[in-house]
Amino acid sequence: MALWLAILIFTVLVALMAFYPLLMRSGNRTFTRQQALNRAFYYHSLQEAQQQQDEGVLDDAAQAEHELQQRLLSDIPDTQSAVTPQRIARGGVWFASATLALVVIALGAYFSVGSWHAQQQLDHAQAQLPALYQRLEEEQQKPLTMEELQQLTIGLRTQLQHNPNDAKGWWLLGQIGMNTNNGQLAMESYKRAYQLAPDDLNYQVSYARVLLFSQDERDNVQGELLLRQVIKRDHTNTQALSLLAFNAYEKENYTMALTAWKMMLKLLPASDSRIALIERSITQAQAELEKQRAQPNKEKPHD
Repeated sequence: MALWLAILIFTVLVALMAFYPLLMRSGNRTFTRQQALNRAFYYHSLQEAQQQQDEGVLDDAAQAEHELQQRLLSDIPDTQSAVTPQRIARGGVWFASATLALVVIALGAYFSVGSWHAQQQLDHAQAQLPALYQRLEEEQQKPLTMEELQQLTIGLRTQLQHNPNDAKGWWLLGQIGMNTNNGQLAMESYKRAYQLAPDDLNYQVSYARVLLFSQDERDNVQGELLLRQVIKRDHTNTQALSLLAFNAYEKENYTMALTAWKMMLKLLPASDSRIALIERSITQAQAELEKQRAQPNKEKPHD
């Protein structure tokens, strides 16, 4: 309501500034100009009468002056009554028409390119947020569509603007960033969640994961450090062990990779589907380690 009131006041002010000349009493201005002309004619004629009297051409200058005054007075009422009301009404009509046109153009521009549509999307996404949270629990069986991910992103961003200290909300936004290949969104969101809840191992592992995939070497070092801290606090954290093993293998630190994968094998249940992949990875790492040891001149990575 306050927005529409502000728009109305602003429109009226613009209309007054732009179309004020239409409201001016143009009839009065015409009447004033006519008066000035009449007075000029009167004084000019009066001077001629005085000159003619001095030359002896005119016998009665007083009578001539009286006639000029009567003529001047007779012109004034006719000029005022004939011009002023008509022109005032015409100016008012033009002002009302121009103001109406301004309002129509302003409303058309607002509904075409204004922010109302974006606000409508934000409100809709905010209303759908509880249902989308419920859908997240079914992600494994029924993945979210791109439209649902977009709505969830908008709803989360709106919610986090009102509650910027919601660590879980930032972590969920980071998860969406990972699912949509938006590395920058994932990095910023995971970092925010970790800063708000540094003791949460899940947030710490998620932040470490995105750091390891960064192109910046400093991010990689920080990510590895975070994983080591997680494993130090919880040596059964298979997510941290898996990320640490993969990172070590990429850096050709096969000893560290083998250690982490073997620890995972001890922790995983026999029915876990990851066991076969880990065993193949261990075999590859052992083969690479033997090749590395066969080249004594090659610098070995530090653990």
